[in-house]
Amino acid sequence: MLLATALLFGTQWTTSAQTPPARVIKVSMTSFKYDPGVLTMNVGDKVTLDITNDDKTHPGRAHSVASPMFSAVDLTVTGDAKQGVAKDGWKYVLVDEGKEAQVSFVPKDAGQFNFLCEQYNHASLGQVGTFVVWPAGYKP
Repeated sequence: MLLATALLFGTQWTTSAQTPPARVIKVSMTSFKYDPGVLTMNVGDKVTLDITNDDKTHPGRAHSVASPMFSAVDLTVTGDAKQGVAKDGWKYVLVDEGKEAQVSFVPKDAGQFNFLCEQYNHASLGQVGTFVVWPAGYKP
């Protein structure tokens, strides 16, 4: 009995070490910023961005997250969002005012990657941010 229990727990520990839990990062979009504006993660992390459009200043205004990093990963988008590819080739996720969406992915490359709101003039007014992707296992 004791051996069976040890084997069961040993298997569970091995499985959980191989499949780390998803890291959820909450991101709020308003006119004209992201909160937070710098999102850190590691290569190989399973990341879910929980994105909300909290813009109460301009009712009905949509905001998006667009990044060249999105083109290098497999994205899964759920919730109230539209996704597409902007004219510059960046993939984006668009969320209407008062709505929420989840964007899940696993970063493949370390580095810094810009993201911005691709709605007209939003980036030039300051709605920009940065993904900082550290090497796997690195703890800053």
